[in-house]
Amino acid sequence: MEMLCTLFGHDLNGCDDLVLSNRRTRIRHILGCFFGGHTYTFLGSRNNHDEYMCTRCGHPLLFHKEENTFSSRQTFKKKVRYLCNLFGHKVHPVTQRQSFWEYACFCGHSFLKKEREVRKITHPLACLFAGHFIEKIEDRRNCSEFSCTVCGHTFLLGQTHV
Repeated sequence: MEMLCTLFGHDLNGCDDLVLSNRRTRIRHILGCFFGGHTYTFLGSRNNHDEYMCTRCGHPLLFHKEENTFSSRQTFKKKVRYLCNLFGHKVHPVTQRQSFWEYACFCGHSFLKKEREVRKITHPLACLFAGHFIEKIEDRRNCSEFSCTVCGHTFLLGQTHV
């Protein structure tokens, strides 16, 4: 298992040492979620957005309340929007928190960036091939939130992962 983590990064599904860690950690992509779709559960509402978390990999979704087609469901399955992954996410600002600006794409992808007034966020090749290099941002809603230090992609770890 240690060899897999060294080569590909940690698997968020069951890595409880990440919850307690404040250091930078590399995580791998969960291919089952990427190709088969994520299973999301509703976490709550904030800043006029509804927030969800994949119960398997911790991938969050953040939808503006007026555009949320999943608002009537507590859990749902959703495939990855490959066009956004290839050509970039057209984002809108959600809020400022910690020392970051939070952004969300209409597909639900959320990001934390130091830059203000960002309109498009792309996934760099480093994140695509090596996974994400994450650091803990804060604890909220019984979850620990992490953000990729390269692209800003956010991840949540909660009770379903530990």
